Amino acid sequence: MDSAILQYELDCYPVTIYQFMCVPLASIFYLLSITGHLSLTASHAFLLSGGLLMTAVSMGPYTILLLISAVLSVMLLHLLEPRSVHKWTFLTQMTWQTLCHLWLHYNDYYLQEATDIKFLIALSALMLLTQRITSTSLDVHEGEITVPDILLIWITALTFRLAYYSQWFLNESLMNLIGLGLENKTEKATLSDTDIWTLETTDKISEIARAWNKTTALWLRRMVFQRSKVQPLLSTFAFSAWWHGLHPGQIFGFILWAITVQADYYIHQYLNSVTVRSRFLRFFYKPLMWVQTQLITAYILVAVELRSFSCVLILCKSACAVSPLLYVLLLIYLANKK
Repeated sequence: MDSAILQYELDCYPVTIYQFMCVPLASIFYLLSITGHLSLTASHAFLLSGGLLMTAVSMGPYTILLLISAVLSVMLLHLLEPRSVHKWTFLTQMTWQTLCHLWLHYNDYYLQEATDIKFLIALSALMLLTQRITSTSLDVHEGEITVPDILLIWITALTFRLAYYSQWFLNESLMNLIGLGLENKTEKATLSDTDIWTLETTDKISEIARAWNKTTALWLRRMVFQRSKVQPLLSTFAFSAWWHGLHPGQIFGFILWAITVQADYYIHQYLNSVTVRSRFLRFFYKPLMWVQTQLITAYILVAVELRSFSCVLILCKSACAVSPLLYVLLLIYLANKK
């Protein structure tokens, strides 16, 4: 009996350390809040960055269990109608939590292996997250909370993309017609500028940057990227904003695009090294990264197209800002770690 109690205390010891680590962050947040130095957006950014930091430290690779739950719940809350959102959110969340518990049982009783303490911490956090998510979905169902803007931004970006695709088809057809559109005159004419399949299916922001209007991308690569000795990626996107007209939305959108492309390299390199050891994680890796990529692309495209500073402020206050903000924070974390 004594040995069992001792083992339990040793297992809880790392949890106690992580709880004490939260105290400085919580104190700083409290002081900044009561003194009025944090706006609503800054508060969300502070909590998100602090939460990601503590999650990564305390849960390690099992952080993906919480991220999957959070992303799925946000998608359901914004895509489903209020009358059905609670039912599907509840079923999805409880199913995911049950699968995680079954994995714990499989590890304990079938494999008879000691469970990683980080997995137990993640499972405990997932249970608390289930409470928050289902409470929110019930509030939406009962009309106490309304959610309009991620879906709106996504639909708006889709209309812009369709307009771009049709314009590229027309422009390249005309260039091919007068003999200026082919790189190799001996080959049959192809519409190389409009790689819609890559743009709509890729899970990498960097691939979208290369496939988005290939002629312009190649021109920017020759004109700026290959000639820049300092920060070639940032210089290329900054020049693109200048070339487009230097509207506030364009400056914001292209600089953010450069940052997310840089983050994309680090994130995929890190996740590939993590998921290569787990078939379970690989199963969810691609779909989640595709959703994240589409949300960031939509956010940037709407900012660039709407152009004005007031629209940039609206976008910064929207829930869709979480996706690019997550990439910015991960860039800082992974770059320092590397």
